[in-house]
Amino acid sequence: LLFIFVNFFLINYIMNSNSEKKYLTSEKYNTYLEIYGKIKKNSIPIIFIHGGPGANLEYLLPLKNFGINEPIIFYDQINSGKSTSIYKDNLLQINHFIEQLHLIIDKLKINKCHLIGHSWGSLIAHEYYLKNPNYIKTIIFYSPSLDLNLWQKQANLYLKEIKKNCPECNIDSEYTKKHIGDANEITKFIKNPNQNLYNHIWGKSEYKVNGLLKNYKYIPNKMLQKIKILFISGEYDTASPNCLKTLSSQIPNSQVKTIAKARHAVHLDKLKEFKSELVYFYKEYYQYNFFKKYRIYKNQLFSNNKKNSETLSNKLIFLFM
Repeated sequence: LLFIFVNFFLINYIMNSNSEKKYLTSEKYNTYLEIYGKIKKNSIPIIFIHGGPGANLEYLLPLKNFGINEPIIFYDQINSGKSTSIYKDNLLQINHFIEQLHLIIDKLKINKCHLIGHSWGSLIAHEYYLKNPNYIKTIIFYSPSLDLNLWQKQANLYLKEIKKNCPECNIDSEYTKKHIGDANEITKFIKNPNQNLYNHIWGKSEYKVNGLLKNYKYIPNKMLQKIKILFISGEYDTASPNCLKTLSSQIPNSQVKTIAKARHAVHLDKLKEFKSELVYFYKEYYQYNFFKKYRIYKNQLFSNNKKNSETLSNKLIFLFM
């Protein structure tokens, strides 16, 4: 226990002492990033993709340290937070957000990475992987709005319940309170959301998708079976436990986790529990890959291949570890 305790705080110290805030500029986009930890040659950074659309990275920053020794990258999406672009809000399409993410990965010279997409950010993570699978090791679909038909059906059920139990309530504020998160907590982090962008891509309310995404068709792809996938959401989330079970059933070997008594902004409701699930997911991934490498090295060690003998000392050290 002492080792775990010391290890956790050492990682937190290292991550904080190696933080960097910067802009990446291209012909189309000026993207603001915050990087916690140093990106090295063999790093597999974790990239957080915020929700909204039109929100910013600030509300995800409570997750900048959760005990995993990999660089963590947060960024503001196009025309959101501190990021800008050459495009007007009403001209943006999904492919622009995919292009922006790829520019980040390319300019930071990242060979492999993990993606965590929250809400609409899960759609970006999904679409990016389908176009650039070789860069991605794992994806966490956090309160995902992937299948918008599932999302809308659940929202309709919640609306019906609100109207029945509280006919005099303000629907927007009541829906936020019950299914999104604490309004004061959210506005503390997201002070100036881009409402025009939100209206264009999503719609005018959280519970009705009637913007650009209303025509988005989610089709589960067999490629997703090749990587480790986690679906995670809150008990009272619009990305409900039933929605996640349906999504997961379409991707063999994917995992589902539900955080009890939490809403759409799960980590703001239950930070400790949410971090624990992230740690468990990544520890499991790295443990699996460690033993996979161990088995390969063990088999190679006893082969007669001369090429293998060149790295014999490295493999012996690895096997000893």
